[in-house]
Amino acid sequence: MRVTFESNEFYPVDGDFIYGDSDSTPDFVFTGGNDTFVGEDGNYQYGAVGDVYGMSGTSRGGNDTFYGGDFAGDGYSNPQSGVVFIGDAMHMTDRAVGGRDYAEGGINSSNYFVGDASDATDHASGGNDTLIGGDAFSDTDGAAMGGGNAFNFLFGDFNNAGGFGNPSRGTFFIKEPSTVRGGQDSIVGGDSWAHQGQALSLNLLSGDSYAFSGYDKGGDDTIRGGDATASDGSAGTYNIMLGDAFFMSDAAIGGRDVMYGGDARVLNSSGEGYAINYMVGDSLILAGDARGSNDEMYGGDARVKGDGTTFAVAFNIMAGDTFDATSDGVSFGKDTMVGGDGSGDGYAINVMYGDIGFSDSGGLPFPFLGGPFGPVLPAGKSLVVVSNDFGSHHFANDKITGGSGNAENFLVGDAHSIGSDSQGGNDILVAGDGYHSAMVGDSIDLWGKGGNDRLYSGQGNDEMWGDAQNMHGDARGGADRFFFGPDNGNDVIYDFHVRDKDRIDLSAFSSAGADFRNFAAFMTSGRAEQTDDGVVLHLDLASATSEDNTVLLMGVELQSLVRASFSF
Repeated sequence: MRVTFESNEFYPVDGDFIYGDSDSTPDFVFTGGNDTFVGEDGNYQYGAVGDVYGMSGTSRGGNDTFYGGDFAGDGYSNPQSGVVFIGDAMHMTDRAVGGRDYAEGGINSSNYFVGDASDATDHASGGNDTLIGGDAFSDTDGAAMGGGNAFNFLFGDFNNAGGFGNPSRGTFFIKEPSTVRGGQDSIVGGDSWAHQGQALSLNLLSGDSYAFSGYDKGGDDTIRGGDATASDGSAGTYNIMLGDAFFMSDAAIGGRDVMYGGDARVLNSSGEGYAINYMVGDSLILAGDARGSNDEMYGGDARVKGDGTTFAVAFNIMAGDTFDATSDGVSFGKDTMVGGDGSGDGYAINVMYGDIGFSDSGGLPFPFLGGPFGPVLPAGKSLVVVSNDFGSHHFANDKITGGSGNAENFLVGDAHSIGSDSQGGNDILVAGDGYHSAMVGDSIDLWGKGGNDRLYSGQGNDEMWGDAQNMHGDARGGADRFFFGPDNGNDVIYDFHVRDKDRIDLSAFSSAGADFRNFAAFMTSGRAEQTDDGVVLHLDLASATSEDNTVLLMGVELQSLVRASFSF
C-alpha cells in the first residue's frame, strides 16, 4: 500500500536542516508531499531536503518548492551565507523516482541545490526539476563598498550517481554497476546586475550529477548561464556548464543537452560587463567506455548600448564532449555549436572544439572546488587538462559555427591533438560573419588521419586549415572542401593539397557570370594568379584583378591545380 505524505510549509532559519516528510528512511512505499520552503533573509546558513532521508522501492518524491533568502549582509563586507536544498532525499535506491522540484536562490547568496538526491544507485531516476541560482546585485559606489556577490552550485539530479557517499565531501563508493537515470532538468545560473559598484556571479551548473558511473544515463537537460548587466557599474558572470557531470566512467552515457552561455550587456555610457562561459557537452573527464551524446551549445552575446568608455565582452569556450578523454573506449557525440555575437562596443570571443576541448592555462579554472559544500576530486585526479589524444579514437561528425559582428572565432573540428591511431571526424565548420575566424578541420597537432571536413568562409578575413596546423610523423590529411561566396573577405588556406583530393567550392558564384562557369573559364579569366606565397584566387565580382575578396592557397603552384580541385 502506498502512503502519501501531507503537503506542508516550512520557514527555515539559521542553523536549521529540515526534512519535508521524514528524517528517516521509511520502510513502506510512499509519495512525498508537495512541500514549500521559504528561507530567512540575512547572513544565515540553513538547509532542507524536500521529502525524506532515504528513498527505496518504488517510492516517489513530491513536487517541492524552495525559495532561498536574500543575504545582502551589511553592504560593506558583503558576507556570503550557505543555503542547501536537495529536492527529494539524501539517498535514492531501487526504483525510486524523484519529484518535479523547484528551487530558487536569493539575492547575493551562496546556494547549493541538488534536484533529487545527494547519492543514487540501482535503478533510481531523477525527476524533471527546475533550479535557478541567486543573482548578484550592486547599486552602491564600488570605490567604497564591496558590491554584491552570488555563488551557485546547481546539480540537476544528484551529487553522485552509482554509489553512496558523503554529500558534504563529494566522495562516493561504488556498490555495484547502476542504471541510474537523470531527469529532464532546467538549470539557470544567477545573473549579475551592477547599477553602480561591482557585482559578480559565479555559477557551476551540471545537468545531472557530479559523477556518473556504471550504466548511468544523463537526462536531456537545458542549461542557461547567468547574464552580466551593467549600467554605471561593473558586472561579471562566470559560468561553468556541464551537460551531464564532472566525471563519467564505466559505460555511462550522456544526455542530449542544450546549453546557452550568459550574455554581457552594458546599458549606459560608463558601465563594464563581461560573461565568461565554459561549456562542456557531456563531462569534464570521460573514462572507461563512457559515451558522449549529441549536444547543442550556443555562446553568449556581448552588447553595448550607447557610446563612451563602456565595453562588454562575452568569452565562450566550448567542448562538444569533454576536456579529457582518458581511455580508448570513450566515444563522442555529434554536437552542434554556435558562437556568440558582438555588437556596438561589445565583443565576443569564441573558442570551440568539436569533441575534446583545450585550455591554454593547462586546465579549467574552477574556483568552486574545495569549499564547504563543494565537490572534491577523486584520488589521483587534478584539474590539469592536457587535452592530448594519444589513444585510439574515432572522432564524431560535429557542426561548429562562429559568431557574427564583433566576433573573433577559433573553431577546431575535433581536438587540440590527435594521436597516430586516431581518425578525425567529418566536421562542418562555418566561419560566421565575424571580423576574423580561424578554422581547423581536425586538430592543432595531427599524428593520425584527418577527416573529410567542410569549411565555409564568412564575410570576415578567415584562416583555414582543412586538417591541422601542424602535421607530425606519418599524419595523413583528409579530402577537405572549402566553400566561398561573394564578399568573402581576404581568406587564406594553409594546407590545400591536390594529392589529398581537397577541393575549392565556388558553386555560390553559379549566377555570377562566365568567369565562374567551369574550371577552364575560371583559369583563363585571370582570376587565378601565381604569387610568391602561392596561388591567389580573385573572387570580387567587380573586377577579376581586385585585391578585395580573395583566397590565398598558401604554398600551392598554379600548374598543380586540376579540374577536380574545384566545384562550380
